Amino acid sequence: METYGALSLIPIFVLFAMAFSTKRSLEPLFVAAIVGHIIIYKANFATAWIDSLYKVMCSKHMVWLILVVTLFGSLIALLEKSGGLGSFAALARKYAMSRKKSLMITWLLGSIFFLDDYLHNLTTASTMKYITDSRGVKRTELAYVVNSNAGNLCCLMPISSWVVFFAGLLETSGFVVGSATSTYLRCIPYLFYCWIAIIISFLFALGVVPAIGPMKTIDPELLNSEDEPAAENGRHNVWNFLLPVVTLVGVTIACDNEILYGVMTALAVCAVTFLLTKTMPYDEFFKVFMQGMKNMVFIDVLLIVAFTLKEANDTLKLAPYIIGVVKPIMKGGLLPAVTFVVCIIYAYFTSCFWSMAAVMLPIVIPLAQGIGVNVYLVLGAVFSAAAFGSQSCLFSDALIMCSAATNISTADHGVTTLPYALIGAALSFVLFLVGGFVL
Repeated sequence: METYGALSLIPIFVLFAMAFSTKRSLEPLFVAAIVGHIIIYKANFATAWIDSLYKVMCSKHMVWLILVVTLFGSLIALLEKSGGLGSFAALARKYAMSRKKSLMITWLLGSIFFLDDYLHNLTTASTMKYITDSRGVKRTELAYVVNSNAGNLCCLMPISSWVVFFAGLLETSGFVVGSATSTYLRCIPYLFYCWIAIIISFLFALGVVPAIGPMKTIDPELLNSEDEPAAENGRHNVWNFLLPVVTLVGVTIACDNEILYGVMTALAVCAVTFLLTKTMPYDEFFKVFMQGMKNMVFIDVLLIVAFTLKEANDTLKLAPYIIGVVKPIMKGGLLPAVTFVVCIIYAYFTSCFWSMAAVMLPIVIPLAQGIGVNVYLVLGAVFSAAAFGSQSCLFSDALIMCSAATNISTADHGVTTLPYALIGAALSFVLFLVGGFVL
């Protein structure tokens, strides 16, 4: 099998160099994916890249992802046009009387949508962005508060999609004490990064933690022009917002956290209630429905190209190369801290969070057991790193969705989030380092 060594790092360097210099979203991903295919396939890169696109677009996960994102676009458009979102915003604005209160409401609202990071980002950001706009909150600040509570919160809640997946990994790894879920629950106290990231975002919302670095200097441009939705033509019913959203959350819970069923049912509720109450006529309903789909086409393309880059990284064996470089120092009481750093690098540069955990668990569990290190602490390091990557990686699907919902570029969101994520990672590293010797 051909190995590429340090060459596997080149596409990632290209991605970050272009993203930081151009502040663009799609072009860096596109160029990095092309560079990866040139390294692998040489002169045949063009046909190979098309094959990779086809493979990605035909994958079960991508079909599911495009359906969720596109239908969410329709749901958001309908909530806006029906006046439901405008009515809810008007109601919430009575309590969000200041910048601090608007961010705190955002933080608290996001805490409700802990079932899934996609549900969390799309719903919270779409609901709150006009309210925070009116209180002088920059979209990058809103995006940071929203996305900081996405994957991190999902890791801490026992009925989220993240916990279900990670518990399944523990089951297949053979390290289960009682049930897989109860084993995962024992890891929660050691998810240092998740706890710290949520606390930092809470303090940021309160104004205790200030804007630092790019967050202080970047004033993001909206990707598309938009006006705050108003309750027009007598549409002042807040139930046009609450009923579909409650349905979305309720059906998602009832269907084992399957968000696709939730959004489809919420759209059906919109159709029945909006048409029966004459909130909007049949023709207008489907016109808005289709416009909402169109609004998400760019995000769909962004996700497809991002996953094509991940395909190239997998073929280049980027993850095994990173692991091979650092594995010699993964020993003794240093194991939890080193595992955390390795997994952060893996997750951040590959945008592989769940698969990172699938790769790392069979490596670190036997190591921890063999040298007598607290296994739950090491597992906490792996799962914490997955949450870090989801929150801060420039081509993370959660970051892309949060950027889409707040209507800013992924580069602006990623650059402004990173300093806070690194602070959380540094504090977590210290805790994992100390914990490796005392726990």
